[in-house]
Amino acid sequence: MKGVTALVLVGGGSTRLGRNKALEAVGGRTLLQRVLDAVQPLADEILIVAAQGQDTSWLPSGGSVRHIVDAFPSGGPLVGVCSGLLAARSPYCIALACDMPFLSAGLLAHMAEVAPGYDAVVPRPGGRVQALHAVYARTCAGLMRSALAQGRRALYEVIGDLKVRWLEASEMERHDPAMLSCFSVNTQADLERARALADRG
Repeated sequence: MKGVTALVLVGGGSTRLGRNKALEAVGGRTLLQRVLDAVQPLADEILIVAAQGQDTSWLPSGGSVRHIVDAFPSGGPLVGVCSGLLAARSPYCIALACDMPFLSAGLLAHMAEVAPGYDAVVPRPGGRVQALHAVYARTCAGLMRSALAQGRRALYEVIGDLKVRWLEASEMERHDPAMLSCFSVNTQADLERARALADRG
């Protein structure tokens, strides 16, 4: 599955974990590397999106991977996704947080395949909107820029203005039976659980 750009957001402050979670190892690879490995077969290009003022010296680049800095100050997921869409070359982008160790390439490919005709494809298992495990049309950048100009900062609020193809749990399970693709590491307990799951294979 090609013809898409992957946006990997690393600009979060990792406040709950207290250190750069992108560099934490799970199953012998950093969280960031696990995300990059999952999207590499799917995307024509991978943009790692950092916040303004963030140290980017540790970010990998080369080949299809490059890193960019948020186009707007203040940060946050909405700024990160909008900045990625503005820099992307593909009409659709897979937007992901950098802390998801068990991404399902099959689920991501399915989301990209059903995206045409929609502004976004967003999982909603159990009613929980997964805004940073989603596909966005590059054309959403204009609406996101307008929202930022209005002082709106919440990505999930802007999703409400889009034509969305929702993915419920039953559809997700067909491509991700373990339902771990949206699992993210925010705390030490999350990290320990991820390591235990990775060790079990």
